[in-house]
This record gives sequence, structure tokens and C-alpha cells, in this order.
Amino acid sequence: EALELQYKYSGVGSLRQKVYELNRAHLPTWSPVRARSTRDHSVWLHCNSRGAQAIPLLSQSIRHLEQVWGVDHPEVANLLIHLVQMYKDVPEKLHLAPPIQKRVVDIFKTNHGNQFPGLSAALVEYSSLLFEAKDFTGATLAAREAMTLRTKMYGPVHAAVCDATRSLGRALAGL
Repeated sequence: EALELQYKYSGVGSLRQKVYELNRAHLPTWSPVRARSTRDHSVWLHCNSRGAQAIPLLSQSIRHLEQVWGVDHPEVANLLIHLVQMYKDVPEKLHLAPPIQKRVVDIFKTNHGNQFPGLSAALVEYSSLLFEAKDFTGATLAAREAMTLRTKMYGPVHAAVCDATRSLGRALAGL
């Protein structure tokens, strides 16, 4: 059936649209498969300059997953990361990104602890968002935490530590 769809609908966008429509029509709203399909479709829309359609679609998918798996589930955090990226591309919505990224950080801490590499990456992103929002104190704290975690995980001369150190220096320069 997938091959038939591929022939019938030319281009990746058309195929993705059809898969999304089929999942939407035949899967319950709480289905993780439907949520992932919605995420994929919204990311595709966003990448193709259709963010106005992508953001509400992804937000709806996040709400459905929160109802099924709870607000602190790692899959919810993955969708929230995509939402943050979408908000970063819409200047009038950029102010919505830092609290969502903070949720990602909190979900990662709750589910994975401090040894999860994704946590330090989430902290670097959070620091960057706070810097853009002119919250230099918050940006400094997030970058310092990321640097500390990365130093413990990788040692002091690893490239990931340098990245966190650069974020810290940027935040401190804003103070």
C-alpha cells in the first residue's frame, strides 16, 4: 500500500500529507502513532515555510500525548523541542520558547537524571533562549549547569564542554 501511495502522490510532501490524513482519519486521538505522524507532518510544514499551520498542529499533538502519557513523558519533551524550534522562527512568538524549553529540561531531569547527554544540550538551548530574552542571569545559570554536567561526563577538554563554556561566556558578557 505504501508503494501505491508513493506512485499516486508525487513528492514527499504529498505522501507525508496523505499518511497524516490516513492516520488522522483512522487512529484515535490518543494514539502515539498518530501523535508521531502529526509531529512529522508539522515539522515538514515548518520546514516548508508553513509555520502558521505547523504550530497549532504540533500543539494539539502535544496535548494529546500529555493526556495519554502524562506531562513529564520523554516523548512529550521531544515534541516540545520541535515546538521551541518553531517558535524561534516566529519573532512574535519567541517569548513563548523559554518556558517550554525549561519544561524540556525538567522532563529530562525527572526521567533521565544528570547523566543524560540530552539534558546538557537542552540546558545550552535554554541558556541561548534566555540570552535572547535578555535574561542574562538565567542564561548564566543554565549555561553554568550545562558546563558542569558536560565536564563531569566528558572531561574538561571535550568539544561539548567548549560549547557550554561559549554559552556561559556569552551569557556573562550580557551581564
